[in-house]
Amino acid sequence: MLDNRCYCHYVSTALHVTCSNMGQLGQVPAFHVSHGQTETMLFNNNTSIVQLQTQAFAYVKTRHLTLRGLDITVVDHLAFGGLEQIVISIDLGHNNISLVPYDTFFRLTRLATLKLDSNQIAVLDLSTFSSMSQLQHVDLSSNSLQHLPSAIFRDLINMQTLRLQRNSLVAIPEGQLANLRNLEELDLSDNRLTVISSVTFASLSNLKCLSLSENNITGSLTSSFLLHLRNITKLNVSRNNISALSLDALHACWQLVVVDLSSNRISSLDADSFLAVTSPRVLDLNANSPTTVLPSTFQALADLRHLRLSKNGLHSIPPQTFIRNSRLEFLDLSFNLINSIPDNLFSMNSSLVSLDLSHNVLTNVRRFLLNVSSLRHLVISSNFLSQLRLPVFRNLVNIVYFDVRENRLEDQLDGRLLSWLPRLEEFLIDRNNVTGVRLQGPSVRLVRLTMLSNALTELPRLFQAPKLERLDVNNNYTSAR
Repeated sequence: MLDNRCYCHYVSTALHVTCSNMGQLGQVPAFHVSHGQTETMLFNNNTSIVQLQTQAFAYVKTRHLTLRGLDITVVDHLAFGGLEQIVISIDLGHNNISLVPYDTFFRLTRLATLKLDSNQIAVLDLSTFSSMSQLQHVDLSSNSLQHLPSAIFRDLINMQTLRLQRNSLVAIPEGQLANLRNLEELDLSDNRLTVISSVTFASLSNLKCLSLSENNITGSLTSSFLLHLRNITKLNVSRNNISALSLDALHACWQLVVVDLSSNRISSLDADSFLAVTSPRVLDLNANSPTTVLPSTFQALADLRHLRLSKNGLHSIPPQTFIRNSRLEFLDLSFNLINSIPDNLFSMNSSLVSLDLSHNVLTNVRRFLLNVSSLRHLVISSNFLSQLRLPVFRNLVNIVYFDVRENRLEDQLDGRLLSWLPRLEEFLIDRNNVTGVRLQGPSVRLVRLTMLSNALTELPRLFQAPKLERLDVNNNYTSAR
């Protein structure tokens, strides 16, 4: 019989069991479900179990077993005995397990998903996953693993997802991943890896997503360990100590869509840095250290949609840098030292939707804006602008969000600007030295206008903005009531 703190319910003809508010238990109660096989068994809400005893669920016959966040500390040998040929997923995440006996999952030959994340596991036995050829998804993230036996994954020939992030792994032994030929996603981020050998991923020809973020990989990123990853679509090597990008680094990765190289020490971007790979749509180079880019650096990336170049110390962007990136939609150039933008930075048929130029040293906004008529979000905050020249904004008929906070704008703001931006909904002018603004034409879509900490002598006259919901003029000098 089931404990009276558990209840059963059916979805279609499948039986689901949920046990809640059981308090602190020394071990799993002796359940007996006489209804035959159950689809799920879930423990939650104010329930903790210290120990999973041998054959704790032998009489439950469940396909999906969730034991997440129950403060489990001890797992006995053969804890899941009796579930052979039945259970297909087990979730043991967010517990206090430090030791997993070698036979914990013995003969669970149908098990496809196993979650052991967020425990205190420091060591796993060579036989932990023995004969578990149907296992497809394993999560060992957020544990204390420093080493794994070389052959621990040898039987996992159908593995698709392996999560090992947030451990303390110092190396991937040669051949450890050799049998994972069907692996599609591998996360090794936030470990202590320093070197990836040329054979580490040699067998992973089906890998699509690889994350090596937040390790200590140093030197130049070359093609050595990426050579066999011809199906990879997402590569993340951010937050390492990579100092250079070799010309052939990505040449074998023909299907790359997302490349994250942010937070490294890449000091230069050569003309041919991305010549060998043309498929990326998202390229993140934030927080590196190049002071300039060449006009041809990104021209081979014809399908590029998102480019992040924030926090790089860039002093300038050469003319025509993005002239061939007509599909570019999002560009982040914030937190650099750029003092001017060339007029022909973008092509006439630019698809740019969002442009962030905040935290630079711009003193004016030039005619480059005339080529980005699709722009919807424009951020030029924290620069040194003293005025907004009307002619350069005349093509921004799609702009929705415009941020010029923390500049040096002075005097009366020309009200014609808002009438030239017919779709503008949010206009942020905080922390300038503007004395007033008067709408001189309809601005029927304006919803938010903020003018904090300026030098207003009167409240803005907004009769032409009937949809305005938020007006903020705090910390000004206006005497109007």
